[in-house]
Amino acid sequence: MPNFSDIVEQYEKIKKSPEITDNLRVKEYKTKGLAADILQKRQKYLPDQKTHAKLQAKLSTMFDKSSRAGAKSTLNGLILPSGRKMFSEFHDNFTGTGRFERKKAPDTVPFNDNGPKIDPNPNRVILYERCADCLERVDMNNFIPGLTFIPPEDEANPIVTSKWRSVDLKPGTVICYLFCTKCPEEAAKALKKIKHDPFKSRFFIGLGPTGEQQTMADKEAQDYLRARSGRISDNVFSQIKYHRHIKGSDIFFGSARLD
Repeated sequence: MPNFSDIVEQYEKIKKSPEITDNLRVKEYKTKGLAADILQKRQKYLPDQKTHAKLQAKLSTMFDKSSRAGAKSTLNGLILPSGRKMFSEFHDNFTGTGRFERKKAPDTVPFNDNGPKIDPNPNRVILYERCADCLERVDMNNFIPGLTFIPPEDEANPIVTSKWRSVDLKPGTVICYLFCTKCPEEAAKALKKIKHDPFKSRFFIGLGPTGEQQTMADKEAQDYLRARSGRISDNVFSQIKYHRHIKGSDIFFGSARLD
């Protein structure tokens, strides 16, 4: 099997030989001038004589018998004569890997121990048994999630504040609950029916909360959403109150858990 030195020796023999243009090929493909693979064109992609001599002296030792026989450095069973560094340099220069820009490591955000402390396990309540609207049992493979949180006391009226205090839940506690797929769909259909009523949607009854003209359909839609929201809030509160009387209930987390 020829080694690197044999290849270099053969190249030295033929590098000054005149190129012969293949007239048949030129005629067949209707090309003119010198072939694309002639030495003059290839040479501009090859190192000059001085660089070539240095590479020959450096890399030829990588392929001689003594280097291969005494090689101890391996990569997944692949023998690396003259070590990993020489192996890497050879591939970067002769197998094309050096043409590709190495991927830059992603930027990392330095850890700041003086930054804000965020609790990854906030105080929360998770209701997972019944729909927060109709109170029927929820299929755990087919449901729609909902979420709210208890507002700060200075932003809530006294009735709301006392209600959550009665079940020992603090402001900021996150409350998660579920809907069956039927309830939100029926609510959307009912709201659409109200908003698109041909008479009510054209009958203006005055100004809305923000000062815009309001139709009877707008007023009834607001009343419908307010009533549904109140019903859901009452149902959520009732379920939490029920679980407060169950020792070891698994719906409470963080400071919401009392036992």
